[in-house]
Amino acid sequence: MDSSSDINKRILDGWHHCNIASAYLRMIVKKHNPQALVGTMINYTPIYAKNSHPKSSLNVMKANDIYNHLTLDVLVNGEYPQYIKDMFAQLNYQLPSTDEEMQLLKESKVDFIGFSYYFSFAVGHEYDVQLSPMEFSNVLQQEMFSSNPYLSQSKWGWNIDHTGIRIGLNDLHHRYHLPILVLEIGLGKEETLNKDYTVYDSYRIDYLKNQIQSIKEAVDKDGIHCFGILTWGPIDILSSKGEMKKRYGFIYVNRNEKELLDMKRYRKKSFYWYQKVIKTNGKDLSEEV
Repeated sequence: MDSSSDINKRILDGWHHCNIASAYLRMIVKKHNPQALVGTMINYTPIYAKNSHPKSSLNVMKANDIYNHLTLDVLVNGEYPQYIKDMFAQLNYQLPSTDEEMQLLKESKVDFIGFSYYFSFAVGHEYDVQLSPMEFSNVLQQEMFSSNPYLSQSKWGWNIDHTGIRIGLNDLHHRYHLPILVLEIGLGKEETLNKDYTVYDSYRIDYLKNQIQSIKEAVDKDGIHCFGILTWGPIDILSSKGEMKKRYGFIYVNRNEKELLDMKRYRKKSFYWYQKVIKTNGKDLSEEV
């Protein structure tokens, strides 16, 4: 069986190679079109302190670096910052890099930041701040689906947090000073067609309306340069865990977990609502369609 150090090495090797591959892709795109804007994408998840204990705040800072900023700090700045080098030293890890790769990172920085946003979670003071980054990552995985007394949860244990996306936009803006593109927001629900061959998904309209409103507040009140929003996703597809029962789309696809059925498409109520949102450039978020 592989030791934890072997597993850590493979994880970090793979992460580094992904960083270099993305820099190489940006270099190729710029070579063919110097005016092109090439960014990157992370899954941004706001992390709160469970209480006012000072160590909770310290753990939030550490968690935010590990979960939200680890990759961006490399791709935006074009190098591995000192706290990541310290992490490598703590793990006795040697970066498998060449001088050419490090130069490529430096010369092929991202032009904008893309991110997906679905939920937030909180950490407390009970965790030892001296945990290694990899051990602390395991702690974060355990905390992700803990309930927050101030928020409701989806069936899948995700905290529904409309303020979180505004927090994320502010955090990314102030740390990196780059344009931002929201690449994924959405609500997964179990749904079935009604007798009218549609889905009256007012819950999805309400969810997206609140998310878009929070983004608008970040732009209008906080001065964030967010230049676009995409949702996940326009049509029901398999989720990240291969589930069909977890539906996100504005269009219902007639199949289930194990059977394709006839695969016909049916527009949900949210389809017509989002069509109106696009036509008005987000000015009309009312549920009436």
